[in-house]
Amino acid sequence: MLILTSVAQALDPTSAYTLAAAFISSCPASNPALPFKPFPSLSVVTSPKSNEPRDLSIKVGHAQKKDWPAKANPAPCSGEDVELSTAAAVSAGSYVTFVSGLTVVSVKGEIQGELRTHYTTLSAKPNVRTGNTTSAAIPAAVEGQSYVFITSKDVEGTFDQSAILFGPAILEVKPQPPTYDPKQQ
Repeated sequence: MLILTSVAQALDPTSAYTLAAAFISSCPASNPALPFKPFPSLSVVTSPKSNEPRDLSIKVGHAQKKDWPAKANPAPCSGEDVELSTAAAVSAGSYVTFVSGLTVVSVKGEIQGELRTHYTTLSAKPNVRTGNTTSAAIPAAVEGQSYVFITSKDVEGTFDQSAILFGPAILEVKPQPPTYDPKQQ
């Protein structure tokens, strides 16, 4: 008897619809309403700091394609900070959660924004930052095409849809270079 001990982390239908909703301009009126609505949007606004933009020209036959973007930022690597933007304020104590293959990793987000003290707000939690931009270092276990969310709690290991505040956004993370040890065969 074969027992599978790990199951791939697939996006739930609401997260998949959130990604697709940005590309849907209209639907026929005869279509039934979907049973879910998208999560609040999340955008990746960072570019890697360690690499300069590179030229991405493409040649078709003998001519260079003119409408191809001239410059593009390479994918960030693990360990680099990724900056995320939302339309609404990010709650203090929120996590940035990365879903990459079978890996789910949550890290505390660093919110960039106005410092609220007990003199400027009547919040129950004074001295916290509020804003719509947050950043976090990309964990070492995250690589390739990944999804990033802002969640209300640490959901490391087992993704919990009820914790999603914003997202997902697609994030391409450059894989670590392979290592080769000729002594091991």
